[in-house]
Amino acid sequence: MFPVAVLDQRSLNPQELVEEILQITYPEAQQAYLRDLMPFLNKSDWDQLAAALKEKADHLMRADIQACLQTAELIGAITGLTGDPTYHALSALALGNAHVIGLGEFQKGIRYCDEAAAIYEKQERPVDQARTQISK
Repeated sequence: MFPVAVLDQRSLNPQELVEEILQITYPEAQQAYLRDLMPFLNKSDWDQLAAALKEKADHLMRADIQACLQTAELIGAITGLTGDPTYHALSALALGNAHVIGLGEFQKGIRYCDEAAAIYEKQERPVDQARTQISK
């Protein structure tokens, strides 16, 4: 794993960073690593990282549902660090997909999708709001 301090000296590769984060075994340690990234990432970097985490969660959905759920929760941790509810919506969408598609838990998954839709509606993002309905 590369030291966080070198991030300011190289361009961000979100997929590589996701792989680095997911090599960390414990969710608490993953979240601590995200906290350590705070000084090095701007809004665009966080957006790219969250999108890459969502893509990874979607990929893991059929291969390793627990890793999928953990990755989706990690997206939500970005909200706690940045205060941006967009990441909570993306996390809820990833969790909704995991529960509906990966686990067959339709009611729980739909609640997550509705939560994401409400956030996107409040942010006046109708396209993202519409995307939350796909899992339903």
